[in-house]
Amino acid sequence: MNQYEAFINQFRGKLNFLNKKPFVNRREIKKIKSQIQAFEEGGKDVMSTYITAVTASTGVVDKNNYRTYPAMVNAAYNMFESRSEYGSEIFRGVVETRIALVGGEGLSVIAKNEKTQDWIDSFLKINKLAGSRLLNHIQTGELEGRDLLLLNLGKYNGKPYVAVSNFSWFKNNYSVEKIDTYDGIKEIKYKKVDKDGNTKEVSLPLDRTIYVQIGGTDMYPNEPVGRIHCILTDCENFSRAKYDLRKNGFLFGRVTPTWKMDYQDPGSSAESAAIKNALNSFEWEPGAGYAGTAEFNYKTPGSGAHDLLLSDMLTSLRNIATTTGIPIHFLSHPELMSNRATAENLLEMVNLSTKRDRLCWEESWTETIEKAMNYAVDSGMETSEILGEFEVKLPLISLATLKNLIEVWFPLVGDVVSMGTFRNMLPGIDPSQEKKNIEAEKKEAVKKAQENPLFQNNTMTKINGGDNGAERNNNANPAVNTGTR
Repeated sequence: MNQYEAFINQFRGKLNFLNKKPFVNRREIKKIKSQIQAFEEGGKDVMSTYITAVTASTGVVDKNNYRTYPAMVNAAYNMFESRSEYGSEIFRGVVETRIALVGGEGLSVIAKNEKTQDWIDSFLKINKLAGSRLLNHIQTGELEGRDLLLLNLGKYNGKPYVAVSNFSWFKNNYSVEKIDTYDGIKEIKYKKVDKDGNTKEVSLPLDRTIYVQIGGTDMYPNEPVGRIHCILTDCENFSRAKYDLRKNGFLFGRVTPTWKMDYQDPGSSAESAAIKNALNSFEWEPGAGYAGTAEFNYKTPGSGAHDLLLSDMLTSLRNIATTTGIPIHFLSHPELMSNRATAENLLEMVNLSTKRDRLCWEESWTETIEKAMNYAVDSGMETSEILGEFEVKLPLISLATLKNLIEVWFPLVGDVVSMGTFRNMLPGIDPSQEKKNIEAEKKEAVKKAQENPLFQNNTMTKINGGDNGAERNNNANPAVNTGTR
């Protein structure tokens, strides 16, 4: 029996004792049952390498329900995968929007050495880091506030290559020990269960490990709380308000026919009884005719509760937008950002709110490529010729950024900055591939020009004397060189 089961059994033992006198202890019994239910829903098996902590959420609507890192990560995955009662419909959209803002334009890598560039391009292509797997790593970083990349040897089309794999904390529950003097890693370890069921602690090789910390602080290196962890309760509250709005609409949003009687009219009682009988026997339905002395009308419920719930939803959306850096008009409420100039300026705020994340990923991918190159050389797959300097960028483009590139940076190309540096600023392209494409197009243009008959005739003319030869021919023929009279 583990510690968690022993803790639950204490509650069950107390419940059995109270059940001996259920009438006297009914309030205490109800309280104990609710506590047991909460712990059973939140607990995890400590014998697995899955999350071991008990989630702290008990579904309170007026406070933060997630105050421990394991509870935050567990709730984040449940909401993202639509396994939670509340929050899934807004949370996944927010996370995937953040992923697109951070890495949607893809990795841009420029190297000075051509062989270094070719190896990096191949490395990114085989590991799909120029596409979907890059976004998968960023997704893990958003949901966990960190990511751990492992380098191993793999085979692609029968040839060995350096493979990059994702080592999730949510699945492996690893711990990180940092060096105090600088931002370095001293040890990364996790508990592994062998085939005999024995648990042992394993340390990961640091020369093939890249730790990416997106959230948190240096005070708590093993609790890197990210931006999305701070909006879990707001996503739940948004979802609760939405379902309350749906429930109110279903129960109270129906139009109800009414008949107002004059109590002083002697026949009002008989008429009222006739109307009730007709309604009970379904002899009357809305739209059918009515003849009588009662004042007929349709009643609809007031909009106070509806407006309150909408206000609650918008308050949650504002909190989500502020924390994540996603403009609120991106969250399906464009009417809240009607000013066009302000909406465009908010893209600059998006750039600022994702800048730290993109810097962390740029540094981490630089470290990943460096370790991967050294691993390939040390393993004998490549020679040291592939080693060289390179630069990694995760660009984010906006209207103002594009305008800045065109008006400010492009005129500086050639005299102040290189074309390679400028290409590395552009999103949505592979700078090295674009350079190769441009060189190929230039060679093709020269080849076509050389095959053009006019180009060949002009070349032969220059070889035979050029303009001087033509002048001699003109002088030989007086009819041609007549001048102007």
